[in-house]
Amino acid sequence: MPELIDPYHRIIDYLRISITDRCNLRCSYCMPSTGTSLHPKSEILTYEEILKVAQACLSLGINKFRLTGGEPLMRQGLEELVNSLSQLTGIQDLSLTTNGILFPQLGKKLAESGLQRVNISLDTLNPAKFHKLTRGGDLTQVMEAIQLALQLNLHPVKINVVMIRGFNDDELDDFIHWVSGQPLILRFIEFMPNSGTLDEAWGPEKVITADEIRERCLSLREMEPMENPVHGFGPAEYWNIPETQTRVGFINPISSLHFCERCRRIRLSADGHLHLCLHHPFTVDLKTPLRKGASIEDVARLIREGILHKPGEHQLREDFHQCFPGSMSQIGG
Repeated sequence: MPELIDPYHRIIDYLRISITDRCNLRCSYCMPSTGTSLHPKSEILTYEEILKVAQACLSLGINKFRLTGGEPLMRQGLEELVNSLSQLTGIQDLSLTTNGILFPQLGKKLAESGLQRVNISLDTLNPAKFHKLTRGGDLTQVMEAIQLALQLNLHPVKINVVMIRGFNDDELDDFIHWVSGQPLILRFIEFMPNSGTLDEAWGPEKVITADEIRERCLSLREMEPMENPVHGFGPAEYWNIPETQTRVGFINPISSLHFCERCRRIRLSADGHLHLCLHHPFTVDLKTPLRKGASIEDVARLIREGILHKPGEHQLREDFHQCFPGSMSQIGG
């Protein structure tokens, strides 16, 4: 099996694929209140082009793929892309990140098409706060999505919670009580800046470190550290709630000096640019070569050359303005 290794000796085996920059929610930490400018549909990669990039990645040893957006379920024919990706030789993991709103209608089709796992965003358990944060979302639909994902055995089902001081930090007790006993992975994520909301919604005073979140959780419920998390658990530090199938994870991109040492991922934006780091401006344009007839081998060469520019770490701890040029919805988080 080939391996793609960056200049810092990290094996790169995971590609996040943004298939659309459109979203049916307007979460305040993701988009500015004025919204974002969307790419014309002609500038978005076709499913055929995405498959070509995936095949190039597989030839390099990248065998884990996650579909993101925007909101990926907004793009028509998603189940066809999932089916095509699932049949590629060498693929080990095929997952999806969603806000859950459309999942109750589409989840069964996606599972039947070959989707293996799902992450669902859930930043508050309070319907009114959810409606305000998402600028109009319905919490009931997200809860239905979580239960459907469990019924479809899309394990591990991960629940992503962005913790924001002054917004949902008073809900830690509620989250731990809600998740306890359920076969879910609840992941608390430090609040990260992005250029779309840096001057409007984000500020370092709103960041709650993973250490603080963990200590507060441990004061609420007995948990045991997991030394060897199973496949698919990602970069988080995981703890187990004894005698249950419940896991709690803590993701610390802001506070940990060693977070980037574990990075194994790259990102493909909806408009065909390969991002080597979420918080670094350098990208590799794959769309232009694809539309000029580049072969799978050509795309693989561009990816291999691009990896040489992957930074050792982001610069957020030194300069919070070191963000990618766009909103989180445009690159897939």
